[in-house]
Amino acid sequence: VEGFLNEGGCNAGIDFTVSGPNRGFYPVGTYPLQYVATYTAPDGNIITKTCSFTVTVVGLEVTATANNASCSGLSDGQITVQGSGALDGFVSGYILKNSNNVAVGFISNPVTNPNAPGTFSGLLAGTYTIEFDQSISGTQLCRATTTVTICIADDVVPVITGGMTGPSLEGCDYSVVPAAQTTVAGLLAIGQTNDILTITDNTTAQADLIVTFEDTQSGGSGCISDPLVLIRKYTITDECGLSNFVLETIIIIDQTPPTIDTAASNETVECDGAGNTAALNTWLANNGGAAASDACGGVTWSNDYSALSDDCGETGSATVTFTATDDCGNTSTTSATFTIE
Repeated sequence: VEGFLNEGGCNAGIDFTVSGPNRGFYPVGTYPLQYVATYTAPDGNIITKTCSFTVTVVGLEVTATANNASCSGLSDGQITVQGSGALDGFVSGYILKNSNNVAVGFISNPVTNPNAPGTFSGLLAGTYTIEFDQSISGTQLCRATTTVTICIADDVVPVITGGMTGPSLEGCDYSVVPAAQTTVAGLLAIGQTNDILTITDNTTAQADLIVTFEDTQSGGSGCISDPLVLIRKYTITDECGLSNFVLETIIIIDQTPPTIDTAASNETVECDGAGNTAALNTWLANNGGAAASDACGGVTWSNDYSALSDDCGETGSATVTFTATDDCGNTSTTSATFTIE
């Protein structure tokens, strides 16, 4: 969208030379310009005069407002359009195109009022594009566009009944949470049988409802007494922008016990006459040689050793259960016997 600059209004009725900006097309915007006229008198005296002015080039703009269709299938919607920036003396007009980019209406404005408003009537619900065009001297085409949607007269949000009981998941963190649904059919498919979830709208088909979601994490330790909780808010929006929501609560708990990677081993030592205390304590401290790991964190060890059996004098044995406990209190055990002969 460009404007054409031409000089004028600076001639003082005498011969003079003019230096100034090049004539031509200027982009949309405001341009402070200056012409300088230089006159050389017979006596050689040079006289200079200036003429300053501002050129403002205005681009085409168009706005559109819609009156909704009264109900589905009726062609009683309207679109009112208003252009601005068009120049008097040149042809302008509005072209209406449907969502398939097919022209379905045209309004021509008089050259004496190229920014005149217009109204397209008898329209079905849908999204339309309006082109506001002006042809300058039949060669320079200027265009502005906008889009507008005609809805069915509707002030009722989608109706949701029932709810969504989310799953209780085994895991260490939020990575185990399944992907969110993106369609109403998907939401209904994962609904629990006791929820009886239904989603309907008075103007928009179920398949055309838009589903978005937002996750909010409520951090806990991930244990059964303090689980990780994720609140997933599903928002269902109809074609007219009206929305409603349903919440899904997902719980994540670590209930998996540690894995015994290496079981405890029996150990037999020769009696040293003093109870073999050092050897026994070393065996206990090493958990009988057992090793364990946990997918969600660390492992601590404990055992149930109390005393050696009194077989005869300083000999005896003890069968000990070693317990590996993770951060959530889940446990696994392994047993072995310490014997003094």
